[in-house]
Amino acid sequence: MHKLGQLSATLGKSVSAGETGTWEFHYEAGPAGIAIGGSLRIWSPQNHAYRLRYYTWNFGQISVDTRSQSRLTASIANPGDTAVPHILLSVAGSPLREHETATVIIGDTLAGAEGARAQITAAREVRFKAEVDSDGSGVWIGLPECPTVKVLASEASHFDIAIPAAINSKRNQALITAKDEFDNVCGHFNSRSVQVETQPPCPSVPSIVHVRSGNGRILLPAAAEGRFRIIARDRANGLEGASNYSQRDFLSDFNIYFGDMHAQSGFHFREPEFGTTNDLIQYARNVQGLDFIGSGDFVTSFYGEGRGLQWWELKKKHVKHNNLPGEFVTILGYEWPSPYYGHRNVFFPGDDAPLYRFGAADPQERLWWYVDTQRGRDTPPDLWRFLEGTGAVTIPHHPNADSDRSAGEIHPERRIKAWHAPLWDYEPDNEMEPLIEIYQGRGSFETDDLSHWVKLGGFGRSVQDWLARGCRLGFVGGSDDHLVRTSPAVIFPDTLKLRGGLTGVLAKELTRDAIFEALRNRRTFTTNGLRMMLDFSVDGESMGGTRSLWDASMPRRVFCKAVGTDVVESIELIKNGKVIHTHYGADVYETMVYTDKSLARSGDYYYARVIQANDGIAWASPVWLEVKEGKRAMFG
Repeated sequence: MHKLGQLSATLGKSVSAGETGTWEFHYEAGPAGIAIGGSLRIWSPQNHAYRLRYYTWNFGQISVDTRSQSRLTASIANPGDTAVPHILLSVAGSPLREHETATVIIGDTLAGAEGARAQITAAREVRFKAEVDSDGSGVWIGLPECPTVKVLASEASHFDIAIPAAINSKRNQALITAKDEFDNVCGHFNSRSVQVETQPPCPSVPSIVHVRSGNGRILLPAAAEGRFRIIARDRANGLEGASNYSQRDFLSDFNIYFGDMHAQSGFHFREPEFGTTNDLIQYARNVQGLDFIGSGDFVTSFYGEGRGLQWWELKKKHVKHNNLPGEFVTILGYEWPSPYYGHRNVFFPGDDAPLYRFGAADPQERLWWYVDTQRGRDTPPDLWRFLEGTGAVTIPHHPNADSDRSAGEIHPERRIKAWHAPLWDYEPDNEMEPLIEIYQGRGSFETDDLSHWVKLGGFGRSVQDWLARGCRLGFVGGSDDHLVRTSPAVIFPDTLKLRGGLTGVLAKELTRDAIFEALRNRRTFTTNGLRMMLDFSVDGESMGGTRSLWDASMPRRVFCKAVGTDVVESIELIKNGKVIHTHYGADVYETMVYTDKSLARSGDYYYARVIQANDGIAWASPVWLEVKEGKRAMFG
């Protein structure tokens, strides 16, 4: 036994995600005991993985029983919405001596309270953490062995179906995945009677598919024309689902490819047991059916001459090995976590990249994402100079959020924020930084005003604020899930069902070079996780581009078409931050055409916001105007 004691639990080998019940933690004091004023605290698993409470365990009503002379009190500390709760067991009356025990009951229902609730994310194995302050001095020492449990998916509730936006000979499979209400893959689900329907009818697609261990695949006709989708039903188990639409001729010059531009592996928090970069890639490709993925773990996680650099080399190996032109594209990257200038995702076009090193970062910090820097040091221009010649792009993420009002992360020793809303002490680099994250698992950052989709803001750093400063930024989205998943379908189950975001790119082919060419040229759109297809242009100039005019009075024809996954209720045209036209729709396919006859100014921009009946939303990257008076011969 450890000198500070040992902790066990009645959890068994496994629980189901979201399961409610009553469980017990048994603590036996070690030789050091716990003095009067000392404490034991028990942390729920994944307190490093994501700070928002819905991902972790809810202890419910707790009580304590003891076989000692001590007077013990049990409480839940940090019970706020943005903190991970832990159980605090305090000793009073007399010390807790060696071999004396205390039992903490979570989910105690004797007083009519509901039981405790397990975390909602499935995991191979999660570990509770116990720490002892043996003398009340505030110095906590962790117990080396703590209870672990496997978290299984709960009962399957629906099918998640993904098909390529444009079916061809290499991208010709539909993925059918059985998932529970929390978006976990139900590996225990098996069915030989899943009925398949295609719209329109397609005789070459089988009418029955087998789903084994939660997954099924259907070979699709590479020559499918028009809009096409799949519906799957398992009547015996009450499951169904519908895919996104595929349409080969939706665009004349490009294909649409979907990816997650903000995904993390277990390396992000130095916990590869939650999953490596390879695990993340396999989920993106074989569960979500994405076309590409940008992996952005904290750059500080790879510091140090030991495990950090080993993980970086392993990550590069996984990215290189899984990059399959024409089938799936992987993009190497990391997250640059400045506490003053905002977090940026950095992505590279090749299989190798230099690691940016913050001047005063301490890789041994308990909270390793913390960077001990100062305003004016490690600035975005410093980052851009470091990246010169690499071909990298940088992307600000959660640009209008602040750690005091979102994750609540304040370093316990230094009392400094994990991240501020970015400070604008620098000029934007429109070449190195062509994109901005408009949506992710925390919601949208489009506007400064809180709304249906905008859950964090009020700092004057919204996407529209960046655009108003003259930043020429296209739109991307991602999950920022921290749990080795891409674009999970349910993020805030107690409020709006926000999803992780997706980035759609308009590219000639599915290769890393083609995806990067589209990213650099801002030929992108973003959705809140649903695979809507968008086309947006001004006088034929596609999203992300610049329309040159030789006369400010020239009218501009703005065009947008959308294929939704549900009825497209509206297409809103935004010019310079204001809605100037709304097209109302009643079908999954809608087209908007609008002519702007107002005087044009250089720097004016347009973008489209598309809203579906099922809360789906998408944003097309802007098109900018450049007025060159007197140059009619060049542009006429």
